[in-house]
Amino acid sequence: MNNPIHRKAHWLAVTATVAFGLALFDQSARAGALESYRKLWRDPALTARIEAYIEKHRKS
Repeated sequence: MNNPIHRKAHWLAVTATVAFGLALFDQSARAGALESYRKLWRDPALTARIEAYIEKHRKS
C-alpha cells in the first residue's frame, strides 16, 4: 500500500462507497419521512385539531 497509485485508488474506492451509502441512506430517510408525513395528514383527528387551532387564532 506504499504505492501512491494504490493509495489514491483505495481513497477513491472508500470515498465512493461512503458517498453511495450516504445517498442510499438519504433516499430511504426521505421516503420514510414522506410516508409518515402523509399518514399524519390522513388522520382526521389531527386535521380537525389543526383546523380548530387556525380558527381560534385567526386574526379578525
